[in-house]
Amino acid sequence: SAVYGFAAWLTVYFWLPETRKPMPAMSVWTQLSQTFSLVKSSPQAKTGIALFTLPFVGYFAILTSLSVVMHDLYGVTAAEFGLLFALAAVSYFIGALATRHLSVWLPPSRTLLIGMGILGLTGLLSFSLLFWQAPAWVLWVTASLYMLGMAICLPITSLEALGPLAKSAGLGASVLSTFQIGVGALGSFLSAYYYDGTQTSLFLVTTVVTLAAVAIYAKRRRTLFQSR
Repeated sequence: SAVYGFAAWLTVYFWLPETRKPMPAMSVWTQLSQTFSLVKSSPQAKTGIALFTLPFVGYFAILTSLSVVMHDLYGVTAAEFGLLFALAAVSYFIGALATRHLSVWLPPSRTLLIGMGILGLTGLLSFSLLFWQAPAWVLWVTASLYMLGMAICLPITSLEALGPLAKSAGLGASVLSTFQIGVGALGSFLSAYYYDGTQTSLFLVTTVVTLAAVAIYAKRRRTLFQSR
């Protein structure tokens, strides 16, 4: 990872020129303050950030706890889990491709509706898994559907979150990533901290965040596309 990161840094430094004119009279802290002010004053940006961030909470929980659950409850080995997770990751790839093709035929609002519908279905499946120990394939289908729905939603929610931040798009993207990683890490912490040898903590996290995302979307969806 360190070698890859260093190679990426070298590539950006030497071969990716800056296209934005520098603003030497304005400090980084002033620019950050202005960016956060834009976020605070924009219902569209706040809705977009919420819908972009919440799925990462469940995603981080899946990354942290699904392997442990599969090993402890179903005896899945590390090698087997690696293969299964690779297969589940294909659903994310399919979701990303689907979004690309759907965007040709449908407006972003309709495409997002499809993604949120899949996430909502995942939330209901996750809720049901709080009450019974399902076969391993049910857990895997749930995790795969989660990744599929997330992959469809993320390009649209990130684009709409950054729409009102066009004057500081670079810093806006950094703020978005900060929320993504910072809030998403809660999923890892909560699912690991409350792990009790069952799938409860994992799917409680995915239930809460998916249903919360669907509720926010249902209430605030009109604010998400205000800049269009």
